[in-house]
This record gives sequence, C-alpha cells and structure tokens, in this order.
Amino acid sequence: MSISVIIPTCNESLRIGRLVDFMSTFGGDLVKEIIVVDALATNDNTLAQVPQGKAIGIKSEATCRAVQMNEGARQATGDILYFVHADVFPPKSYARDIFRSLSKDIDYGFFSYEFNSKNRLLKINSYFTRFPNLFTGGGDQTFFIRTSLFKTMGGFNEEVIMMEDFELYKRLKRAKLKCQIINNPVLVSARKYENNSYLKVNFINLVTMILFKLGFPLERLKRFYSTALK
Repeated sequence: MSISVIIPTCNESLRIGRLVDFMSTFGGDLVKEIIVVDALATNDNTLAQVPQGKAIGIKSEATCRAVQMNEGARQATGDILYFVHADVFPPKSYARDIFRSLSKDIDYGFFSYEFNSKNRLLKINSYFTRFPNLFTGGGDQTFFIRTSLFKTMGGFNEEVIMMEDFELYKRLKRAKLKCQIINNPVLVSARKYENNSYLKVNFINLVTMILFKLGFPLERLKRFYSTALK
C-alpha cells in the first residue's frame, strides 16, 4: 500500500514549503506523492513554494475546499488518501500510524490533535479530540481513507461550501464503516483563538455546528462564521 497526501491551500505560501518537506521526510517510502491543490482565487504564489520531488502542484478550478480535495483525489495514485490542512503538522510517525490502523480492518480515520499553545483551556479541548464527539470529523484532525472507499462514497460533496468534512463523516457513519481516531496528536495552529478569544471561538463553533446539523443554508452559515471570527 502507498499513501497520497492531499493538501488544499488558499494563500499559504509562507507555510506550504515547510509542510511539504515535513510530509516527505517523515512519510518516507510509504508516501507515494504529495498533491498541493491551490484555490483558484488566491493572491500569493503558493504553488511556486512547493518543493520539487514527490510534490505535485495543481491550480484548482474553484475556491472551495471540497472541490480542491476531490481534484487532488482524482490525481492521486496511492491506495490511501490522507487529507491535511496547510496549517497543521501531523506526528512524525503519521504514515506508519495510518498503515497500522488500516491493517486492522479499519476503513477510515482521523488523528487527535493539540494546539501550538500552552493555554490550559486549549489543552482541555485537545484532550477530547481523542474521543468521538460532536466535533469529530473536522479538518484539523486530518483524515485518511482507502482510495477505493473514497470513490465508492463519491468523495466530498461539492455542493457543501463549508464543513464538507463533517458531511462526508456523516455519510461514512451512516454506512456503518469502521473508524479509528489515532491518539497521536496533530499539531494545530492556535491563531484563531489568539485572534479572537477562547470563549468566543468555542461558542461560534458550537452555534455553527448546531445550525449545520439543522440544515441552515450554507451560504448564510458561511457569512455568519466569516463575520463572527477574525
């Protein structure tokens, strides 16, 4: 088996080079390729910063993470797809962890995560990411799945303009497929909490999740979220 890493980006020129180098170095021979899919509407040179080697840079047809990740999946040739946001760093053993998980009859999964902050309240948030909960399935946890299963499920729903990862997770749960949360944390940027506040981010996240589950129109939900948080 081999892994195709897929990284959707939008104005991430300052981060992408370091992340791609990290994924390549610690993925080793288990990682076949790293596909960076940059959003259509960007104002930086993200793709120019993608290192040579295993990495492939693609300009997306849209500025929509679901579309970008599906485009990356169509280009992928690995047996496993691993979706990673540009502002996170998986554990160094990520490739071995994924292989071990999928060798145990697991169909797909996520990693727990922790923030790059010493804030004790954020450590509480991090602790609960190792357990299934209301927020399981978000992109910060990163997401791995067998390529064949991803295709069978139809990939990400491109009509879902935000929270596309939660929507796919809902379909996977409904299909009663086996999932594992690997308790080896991904390192996540705390910039959203630093730019706002702990209580505000948690409150907005909770309201957004409830409205999403109630079927609130996604265009309006996206405007609400973008306006509420810096």
